[in-house]
Formats: sequence, C-alpha cells, structure tokens
Amino acid sequence: MLINKKKICHRININKSLQLLASVSWMVSVLIYGLNSSADYFQLIASCAWTVSNLTKN
Repeated sequence: MLINKKKICHRININKSLQLLASVSWMVSVLIYGLNSSADYFQLIASCAWTVSNLTKN
C-alpha cells in the first residue's frame, strides 16, 4: 500500500512539473515572438493564468 502511494505521489509530481514546464514555455514563446496584436495579449494572459494555476494547485 505504501509503495502504491509513493508511485501515485511521484506521478502527480511529474505531471505537475511537466504542466508547469509547458505553461512557462508557452509564456516565454509569446514574449519571444512579441506582442503584436490583441491575440498575442490573450495568449500571454492565458499562459500566465495557466502558470499561476499550476503553482497554486495542491
């Protein structure tokens, strides 16, 4: 039972880490390509919201 719990926690940590990596990468890519239109600002807002969500999840 304890081993099962450790595996689940490990998977959750890996999943959370990969989600955070994806959201930060999206944010950085928006900043690298520049904010040229309103759509770019929405992309930046969405990536920031996703990153904050990933950081505040339990």
